[in-house]
Amino acid sequence: MIVSDVHEAAAAASLPADSSSAAVTSRLRLHDPRCCEESEHGRCRPNEVLYVTHHVSTSLDQVGTQVWNGALLMCDWMLHHPRLFQGRWVLELGAGTGVVSVLLASLGASRVICTDRCPELSRLAQTNFQQNAHLIAAPAGNAAFSCGVLDWTEPPEHVQHLSQEHIDTVVACDVTYEHEITDSFFRCLHQLCSTHRSITTIWVAVEERINFLLGDTQPSAPDLQHFLHCVEFFCQSASLHTHFVLEQKPLTDLPRYFVSKRPSHMHLYCLKSTDSI
Repeated sequence: MIVSDVHEAAAAASLPADSSSAAVTSRLRLHDPRCCEESEHGRCRPNEVLYVTHHVSTSLDQVGTQVWNGALLMCDWMLHHPRLFQGRWVLELGAGTGVVSVLLASLGASRVICTDRCPELSRLAQTNFQQNAHLIAAPAGNAAFSCGVLDWTEPPEHVQHLSQEHIDTVVACDVTYEHEITDSFFRCLHQLCSTHRSITTIWVAVEERINFLLGDTQPSAPDLQHFLHCVEFFCQSASLHTHFVLEQKPLTDLPRYFVSKRPSHMHLYCLKSTDSI
């Protein structure tokens, strides 16, 4: 079984004994005192609760139904910098529970398209959107929201059904944990940026998973290294209408707006179109 380590820190209701097969609903509460202030970071609403239906442990093919560190990191960043997302037209890839997309909608994104690889995950995200109407109905939360299926391990042409959508921002969290999946992810990004010249910003939250292999003198993070290699290739692609540059965002002083333990090996990357700089 695969278990995300964020669940033990969530302010959840009592979990059933067989939580591997039963969905539970956790209450993620904003708690950082800085979110109570009007500041340069924009308006954050104190003491609000985000309800997330999810699983605590699953088989490998169902890991999308869990909440992962990358999603909570992305949520912290969005809450601390809401103006970066207000008015944006956002596509989330590999959305899983949809927690990031729901928060995007509540913070004032103009349009949020929440996608993952199968109808079951799309329905889960829709459930989480519906049970957070108290956030979406807030003054900033007037986004058009939809859930759909987008399996980016399929051929790149599989994204053609989005060709009529206006998209300027792509978000993805914890989706680059295996080489083949990372390769497929970047093929999808390439296709999206080829068909949507309006895309100027791509946010990717990554957990650096350390491997200790027999015979190695130092621990390594091959999945992160492969991700960065793919980023370099993507940024240098001559077939895109624009070039992208990589920015790694500093996290040292980023508050934790949800009750969670943020591992030190989390990373947040922003790929920015040179046309928008």
